[in-house]
Amino acid sequence: NVYNEYKQVNGNSQWCHKHFINKRSLATVMETRTQLQQVCQRVAVPLASCRADSVAIRKCLLAGMFTQVAERQENGSFKAVKSGQLAQIHPTFSLFPSSCRFVIYTEMTKTTKLYLRTNSIVEHDWLSEVVPDYFKTTTSNINNAS
Repeated sequence: NVYNEYKQVNGNSQWCHKHFINKRSLATVMETRTQLQQVCQRVAVPLASCRADSVAIRKCLLAGMFTQVAERQENGSFKAVKSGQLAQIHPTFSLFPSSCRFVIYTEMTKTTKLYLRTNSIVEHDWLSEVVPDYFKTTTSNINNAS
């Protein structure tokens, strides 16, 4: 929705400011989308939108970023499945503090604590569904990643 609105107003700076949108970030989104469109056309992949289906988007993110999954621990921290490092969800995460069990993170950053930034919630079942070769299909202990 933000992308479509931004496109409708032609990246108007006042609109971005009014809606707390980072104009530079959205310009990067526009450029990235154009590049992806060109690649898809070049390799004959049909263009289709999933519209408001956030499940499809998050499963796609999981497929590409499966090594950056973290699981919530009993104390509220998150344990990176691949590295085993314990980190906190960065307070800027829009769903913080959420009761989600798994997240995908784009970066792990250290300030006073180790934080996971730019997160998306993923469901436990998706791990073995989307990336079966990486995650064992047993549901008892997901931390046994290959």
